[in-house]
Amino acid sequence: MKKIINITLATLIFILGAKSVSAQSDNWKNKTKSTLEKIFELSKKGDYKTAADYFVNTSSDPAKKYNVTYNFTNRKEKSKVKRNCKKIKAYLDLSDSFEYAGFQKKKIDGIERYIVNVKFKSGNQALNISFNFIKLNGKFVLADFG
Repeated sequence: MKKIINITLATLIFILGAKSVSAQSDNWKNKTKSTLEKIFELSKKGDYKTAADYFVNTSSDPAKKYNVTYNFTNRKEKSKVKRNCKKIKAYLDLSDSFEYAGFQKKKIDGIERYIVNVKFKSGNQALNISFNFIKLNGKFVLADFG
């Protein structure tokens, strides 16, 4: 009887542990979706200063590239943030709706990318855009899209 109880407990612990691991592995999907929705909101409002914290710096400067978010007080970086937000706003303005079309993780140039595919729909037409995030200081930030 003790053996049956031990096996049952071990099985239960294994199942709960597996579910926990599965939930953690899908957690990045929820976090990137949440971040993207925040970027959408900020882009629609034209709140570029706040949006700068959601875009990782992709400049050629090795000290900055993929190491920090854009600095809104820097003229060139401010321009990059505004350009990105305006492109995103255009996707939103030109579409009737959007839906999440898939998620994937892969390494690009040695950096783990968290990719969120979004389908922007307008009538019977659809535009598929991939939003590529990286994890920086414990939060997901947008590296590029298109």
